[in-house]
Amino acid sequence: MIVLVHARLLTMGDHKIIEDGYIAADNGVILEVGPMETLPEGRDWFSKKWSENDVVINAGGGRILPGFIDAHSHIGLFDD
Repeated sequence: MIVLVHARLLTMGDHKIIEDGYIAADNGVILEVGPMETLPEGRDWFSKKWSENDVVINAGGGRILPGFIDAHSHIGLFDD
């Protein structure tokens, strides 16, 4: 699992912007998103890990926004 902490999250949800938030993802799937104050208890932040194989990255206030997919295409419009 990778956890990005202390990031400014620009979401597409109800909160729109989370000023000091975190994102936890595993195998390309986002598992948790929220403000730092709602982060689950019991995490060892000083070791930079949640468990043996997990990595915590301090984003230092950097912005994180959703990946946008541009499905615009011209395939099939021409007979060439």
